[in-house]
Amino acid sequence: MVYGGFRNYYGRKRIKKSNLRNNSGNYFGLFSSYRFKAIGPEDNRASSKTYTIGPVWGMERNYASGIHLGLSVGPGIVGGNSTRTRATVVEHFEIGFRLFAK
Repeated sequence: MVYGGFRNYYGRKRIKKSNLRNNSGNYFGLFSSYRFKAIGPEDNRASSKTYTIGPVWGMERNYASGIHLGLSVGPGIVGGNSTRTRATVVEHFEIGFRLFAK
């Protein structure tokens, strides 16, 4: 599966670039994903190619401890070779940890 997107953070224009490392923010953006055909047997739904695209609103939080949290949500469209194209809700959650936080 491949994810891609564009984010426009609002409210960050007044923050100095040197202070953005541990900064949090909200954004509007575009989310897209593509799921490739599975390598294994084709006996389940996960073996089909599908795409999802839609505008999202999201928030990103970066803490001094190195923890990263992100959430995106919005309306979207999903479709594929064995999936009927239809409206859906785009949801994406991220959790991570920065190994070399300064």
